Amino acid sequence: MKRILAIALSATLFIACGSDDDDEGNDAPTLTTAAEINAYLAGKTWVMTGADIPGFPLGINENMNAGAATQCINRTTIQSSSPWTVTTQLGTLSGAPNPLDVGTCDNATAAGSPLTFTTQSVLIENVEGNADCFDVFINYGSFQQEGRADISDDGRTMRLEIFFAGQATGADCASGNVGSGGILRGGAAVTDAIQVYRLQ
Repeated sequence: MKRILAIALSATLFIACGSDDDDEGNDAPTLTTAAEINAYLAGKTWVMTGADIPGFPLGINENMNAGAATQCINRTTIQSSSPWTVTTQLGTLSGAPNPLDVGTCDNATAAGSPLTFTTQSVLIENVEGNADCFDVFINYGSFQQEGRADISDDGRTMRLEIFFAGQATGADCASGNVGSGGILRGGAAVTDAIQVYRLQ
């Protein structure tokens, strides 16, 4: 399979406290339907790096040698046009020479060439509130990812709690919002899998 981290979009809230600007808040997007979310995402660039990278992207320990699915990540960029283009620069995994070995992931030090994947389709459905939670299914052709996501009120941060299709249960909005827990992968509870992407 492939080393990818897919989607996990997020950007911190840059709302200026105490601003005298009468237009404050007027740029907040309306994201109450799949169509509105797709239209908002179109043509934007999102980046996950540093502290925004979870310890278990896709539910896989970033310190583990998972072969082609190793999730030690330095930086992931999502260009959310149609199709989406997802580019991941891996970090440096040391002390784990063999598959299933657990070593140490250095997110700050890039290793190898970037990996780029293009989607065949992205399905957004079951939107709750103003993108407070929505289910997402990402099809890359040779593999798929699925889970739940949200977008911050100001539209500048997207969080993805996604997994390889069929590998996790409870990762949908019907089971709870992003970060609410209740996700199982291989019978084990998944924590620290939220990918945070910031709008560039």
